[in-house]
Amino acid sequence: MEEEYFYIGIDPGLKGACIAIDQNGEIGGSFALEHYADMPCYRKNRTRSVLNDESLMQWFCAFKNIRMIVAEESPPFKMGTVGAYTSGMNNGRLHLVCQRVMSHHGLSNFTNNFKTVNAVTWQKHAISELNLAGKWDKETSVAEAVKKWGDFPLFTKPKRTADGFSDAAWIAEYGKYLFKKDEID
Repeated sequence: MEEEYFYIGIDPGLKGACIAIDQNGEIGGSFALEHYADMPCYRKNRTRSVLNDESLMQWFCAFKNIRMIVAEESPPFKMGTVGAYTSGMNNGRLHLVCQRVMSHHGLSNFTNNFKTVNAVTWQKHAISELNLAGKWDKETSVAEAVKKWGDFPLFTKPKRTADGFSDAAWIAEYGKYLFKKDEID
């Protein structure tokens, strides 16, 4: 019998989220990335937000047989020093949590169960799978997620985090495709 997995898509960032989907593409769990607000920064009178890695670790540990795919994040053009540093630091924390979770589940081969993907790649895949014409944007992500998975509150309220959840779901869906493709190859 084939081993069943949860595919966890992760959209990093301040309004980021995680979605777990099963073999059939059904949502099995969701988690809004939590951050500690107002952590001291090296610059005088500045603060930063830091990923709450403990709460994320607890959520991950609720699943067995997981495979993770994280959207690659890079600082946008003209992002300030504090923002770029904070983004990189939080991305590193996220990857460390993923590695710790794999170890917790006894998955010694981290690279077989963890992948990263850039936004262009998973978005092109979603556009192709959905037979869409045009560009992928926040509104498309949310609208298509509602069509595929239903009118879950996480895709609609609050609006400022809806695209984080919908993107995470599409990233998980791409991860499911990618991991299965790797098994065939």
